[in-house]
Amino acid sequence: MKGGIRSTENSGPTEWFQNERIWKTRFQPELWEEAPEQVDKILQLLDLQGTAKILDLCCGEGRHSLELALRGHEVTGVDLSERNLSEAREKAAEADLEIDFVQEDMRDYYTQETFDVALNLGTSFGYFEYERENTKVIENIYSSLRSGGKFLLEHIGKEVWQGPFRRGSGMKWMGATC
Repeated sequence: MKGGIRSTENSGPTEWFQNERIWKTRFQPELWEEAPEQVDKILQLLDLQGTAKILDLCCGEGRHSLELALRGHEVTGVDLSERNLSEAREKAAEADLEIDFVQEDMRDYYTQETFDVALNLGTSFGYFEYERENTKVIENIYSSLRSGGKFLLEHIGKEVWQGPFRRGSGMKWMGATC
């Protein structure tokens, strides 16, 4: 199906992923250090030849967006968090990179057949209350891709997530201690 779908049922600003405190502590310096190697692997996996127009959906502070732009790709980074986007814009300016950073909910963002590649990294998919909202995101990504475009979704399994958060581990998540 072509043609994006705009969300009409997004919940209010109380959804956990809209809590700016979570993202303030999420992006540690070591994650930035890993970005070049991760982008190497992404480009190899996607078998990209030459430069591409790339959508980085849920781009956070832009660590992959910046690395992709450094390699000559035309990048659009989309994120819900204005704090994250402000950091991303600042880092892009410091590196003298032109990246289009857009603040929008991933359920609502699409452009008609614009991108060669869409990325959704960092396990930032699948958190919505209603499955149709997750489906809407995938349909919008599909609508945003040019014919023959590629989509890469990174999502770690529940076993990996559960490991550090086992009862008694002392790990904290969203204010609760395990």
